[in-house]
Amino acid sequence: VDNNRQLKNIASVDATTVTALGNAGIGGGSSFDATMSGSVADGKPLILKTDGTLEAVAQSVSALDPPQDSGHVNINGNSSSYSHSIAFHPVHKRSVIIFRDGSDSNRVKLAIIDGGDGSGALTMSGSPTTVSNSYAAYEVDIAYDPITENFVCVWRGTDNQGRLLVFSIASSGSTITLGSVMTFSGDAILEPKIACGNTSGNSFGNAVVVYKKSSSGEPGEIRLFNIEANKNVVARTSGSFNTNATEYLDIGYDPDTDRFLVVYRDENNNSGYATCKVVQVANNTGVSNSTLTLGASTNIGSSDVSKMNTLAYDTAANKMVVFYWSGSRNYARVGTITGGSTNSISFGSEAQISSTNAVDGTNLLVATFDTTTNKIVVFYKLSNNALAKAKTGTVSGTSISFSSNEDDDASVSTGISRLSVSVAYDTSINATIYSFTENTGNDNAIAGKLKTGNVTTNLTSSNYIGIADAAYTNGQTATVQTLGAIDDAQSSLTIGSKYYVQGDGTIGTSASNPSVEAGLAVSATKLLVKG
Repeated sequence: VDNNRQLKNIASVDATTVTALGNAGIGGGSSFDATMSGSVADGKPLILKTDGTLEAVAQSVSALDPPQDSGHVNINGNSSSYSHSIAFHPVHKRSVIIFRDGSDSNRVKLAIIDGGDGSGALTMSGSPTTVSNSYAAYEVDIAYDPITENFVCVWRGTDNQGRLLVFSIASSGSTITLGSVMTFSGDAILEPKIACGNTSGNSFGNAVVVYKKSSSGEPGEIRLFNIEANKNVVARTSGSFNTNATEYLDIGYDPDTDRFLVVYRDENNNSGYATCKVVQVANNTGVSNSTLTLGASTNIGSSDVSKMNTLAYDTAANKMVVFYWSGSRNYARVGTITGGSTNSISFGSEAQISSTNAVDGTNLLVATFDTTTNKIVVFYKLSNNALAKAKTGTVSGTSISFSSNEDDDASVSTGISRLSVSVAYDTSINATIYSFTENTGNDNAIAGKLKTGNVTTNLTSSNYIGIADAAYTNGQTATVQTLGAIDDAQSSLTIGSKYYVQGDGTIGTSASNPSVEAGLAVSATKLLVKG
């Protein structure tokens, strides 16, 4: 115990020891009462305001309309880089981009992108990692598996065969740990896309891959893989989701219904319209049992052929938003998935992203969901050799409306040849991470961040006072546990770890900005308060 009555060099503390510490005067008695301003839940951090009242630590968001773009970083030096795809690791708070290096025999490469504290430019952690000198690629895609906390990527090899790889990253530094590359299709394929998901409580994740064969009428194929924590991959069900010519594929996951949605253009049977099917992973009780069940095909677009079909899941509205190009314009529709034995989807009205005609080139329409402002962020391009543009959409019920304001400089005043095939939202810096290939010079790949709102907190480096001893409402006299007290209203703490106050009023083991220590975990439910 140091002079500030803090425990030092602690490994574990049992209940008896905690009681003894309290009896010795370490914790338990340090508190004071003051008037509550607003409300607070039991066990939450409090600040002391200048008027002497207490207030819960909280953050607020002010919208940016149009979104603001900044923080660009060159992904691969002056080398030609194509077919980028990005995913975010919500535990390590870092993004990974996969791409093919056109200046290095089209080899598959991975790079870690860090956002820092969000105030400066994005940074690369080390140089890009080459997956293998034996494997080169054309199209690539990547997804994050929340069950095993690994990334899963797929690509079409330069021999046109499909390949899959599971890998992990460290919480800091440039370390990437690769699994083994799996060749999952002996047939020539095109346009592989991947999504991960599993809400069953199993220890393995589910990765669903879709692609089209490049022969035999170009049907749409689907495959299920079980992903294990050791980066092992178990191949499960495979089959066709569309027996006709298939183009412009994408797949996403709905965690609320535990269903996947595959979107595509059905070239023959559905007049080239945007089409989709709900996909269920059934018998999901073990690695050896999982199978796929597909719902009926459903039209997305109301008329005209579609291109650039893609999607994003709105976690606030619990809706799947599908995007597509049709009749020279970019559109979106909100889909509601019904699970159970139905495995169906219904759509709201069609909404134009922009009233200006748009080009229909490859990978010029991508979107993700911004959890800070609860808005859809969509990137697109209106004409050849133009800048990338971005704007936000808001889902209400079964409809989506788009802001009339757009960021028209999302490519550093540089025309682009293609956008990344996917973008990701970085919750640590409250920004969307995207990338594009410049349409000049060496076809460099550039990553950037786009913010749709500014997040502020009432927490400063000096106003944290302690932890609420109970739940209080505005005007009540509240008891705050201060330096040396032991708060017993926590859960799932790691014994011996320092915890820091986060700007949103939670506590975590990583320092936020500003860096304010909340206390030390002396058990899974008890925090020795630092105030």
